[in-house]
Amino acid sequence: MQKSSYNEWGMNENTYQLLFMDKDLEEHERNDNIKNAYIIDLFTRFDDNKLKLFKLGLLVFGFNRDLSRTRKELSKIIFNEDTKEYEYETTSGVISFKKLSDGYKGVEERKELYSTKRYGKCHEKAIGISFGSKGTNVLTGHIIKARKYLHSVVEFSNKDGERKVVDWTRNLIMSKDQYTKLMNFSELASFEGINYIEDKEIFAAGFDIGLKPYCTFRNELRNDILRNSEVFPVLVEEDVLSKRKLR
Repeated sequence: MQKSSYNEWGMNENTYQLLFMDKDLEEHERNDNIKNAYIIDLFTRFDDNKLKLFKLGLLVFGFNRDLSRTRKELSKIIFNEDTKEYEYETTSGVISFKKLSDGYKGVEERKELYSTKRYGKCHEKAIGISFGSKGTNVLTGHIIKARKYLHSVVEFSNKDGERKVVDWTRNLIMSKDQYTKLMNFSELASFEGINYIEDKEIFAAGFDIGLKPYCTFRNELRNDILRNSEVFPVLVEEDVLSKRKLR
């Protein structure tokens, strides 16, 4: 039997690969902040005990090629008691951030955030966090470091009106401006995660497109469905169609 050229969501596999698959970058295409991003990513995988052991040389990661430099860089990260944020002094300025795990009391959540199990779940976790937090958005775009890949985070405003980003896969909370520069993040789409359940009912009635296409094209797809009720009669109800707006 010949293998189908379409994936489980009915999308042409070549199109899916072109739009959503990771891409290795040439050296000249890579983000200059990649080393700073790596240090912060490593730091947020340590609880206090592991961090002490690593700095003492009693805990070693097999993938780390320059332990002395890494320990030196990690020692630059300090906790500011006034702002309640960590600060990492780099050649390009101070990067301020919080650990997402500090806001979780559950053992399993904290355990995952301090481990490699946190990776590969960005779309799922961003939707889950945003769905439970009114006034937050799921923000999807490309991160360009050693690789270019699609990534989703949560965006919200703090009490001072500053835009912040929550990234589960990095156990990280930081300003949107600093996150954008650090990760070389290029925004593609944004929507309120609280609308996911309603979206799921609308989309599931006709087709399931998977989380990557959903996070990227949610606004366009929802608009088309609600504007074309005669084409998608099973997806919308006429009595509420006129009351629904893109959110």
